[in-house]
Amino acid sequence: MSTGDLHLALRVDPAPDSDAGLVRVTLTVSNSGAEPIAPGVFGSELLVNGEPDPSWRLAMNGSVEPELVELPPGRSAELVRDLRVSGLRAGPNEFVVRIGDVQSDAAVLDLR
Repeated sequence: MSTGDLHLALRVDPAPDSDAGLVRVTLTVSNSGAEPIAPGVFGSELLVNGEPDPSWRLAMNGSVEPELVELPPGRSAELVRDLRVSGLRAGPNEFVVRIGDVQSDAAVLDLR
């Protein structure tokens, strides 16, 4: 889901070449407007099964592409982080990223 010119897409997979506790979170931010926007990824929040996950905030300390700070019109940029997410459980886990009032559709990772 999205509002205005900012659109969010989320993908969650087991992190490659790692133990079962790490997941790879890929957030794609898109600007459908005619002007550059500041997507606000540093103020974003990852919800796992409806609860905020603190590892996402810590992951924002890493470097990001310039487009994630100021996204040109008609462009998209990706943020990829491998995280040790708290609150994971056996079975399906629902992930959502929220930036202000814009929220991604849920991504589901089924852990067996």
